[in-house]
Amino acid sequence: MLRTMPLPFPLMAAIQSMCGRIGRVTGKGLAANIKGAFPRIVLQCVVPLLLIANTLNISADVAAMGEEAQLVSGIDRHLMTAFFVLATLALQVFVPYHRYVFF
Repeated sequence: MLRTMPLPFPLMAAIQSMCGRIGRVTGKGLAANIKGAFPRIVLQCVVPLLLIANTLNISADVAAMGEEAQLVSGIDRHLMTAFFVLATLALQVFVPYHRYVFF
C-alpha cells in the first residue's frame, strides 16, 4: 500500500494546508466558512460528512495508539484503546484549555 502514497499524500497535504490557512485568515472553522460562501443546502450536506470523517479519523488514530501500545507493553490492544479513550476524555473534561495550549 505504500506505493500508492505518492499520489494522495501531496493532495492531502495541500488540502490540509489550505483549510488551515483559510481558518487562520478568517478566524472561523470550515463549516462557518462554507455557510458564508454557499447555500444552506450545501452546508447541510457537508456537515454530516465532516462529522463522519472526523469520527472515523479519530477512531482510527485511537485504535492505532492501542495497537502500538500492545507492541510496546504486551497488553491487549482493546484494553489499551479503551484506556486511551478514557484518558483522553478525562483530560478534556478536567484539564482547562489554557493549561495545555500556549500561544
